[in-house]
Amino acid sequence: MEFFYRFRPTNALLGDRKELEKQEIYFARPDQLNDPMEGFKDVFWQGDRILWTNLIKNYLLSLRIAIMMGTLMGDDYTEGPGHPS
Repeated sequence: MEFFYRFRPTNALLGDRKELEKQEIYFARPDQLNDPMEGFKDVFWQGDRILWTNLIKNYLLSLRIAIMMGTLMGDDYTEGPGHPS
């Protein structure tokens, strides 16, 4: 997707919310949207045998590392960028 369009009333941009001044854009949560198909994405990944093999291999390797780290570190292990070094 090259462009993403977001229609906002002038009052939201220049009025009370001052989205333009604050350089902020409000996006509603999915449960606040009035169109059931809004935000729906039909995503699929098409790849050859080599790509699928590498995806599964890397997924299993990452899963194995996460399980090992969780087992070794116990309650001190937090997954993600904020994990202790």
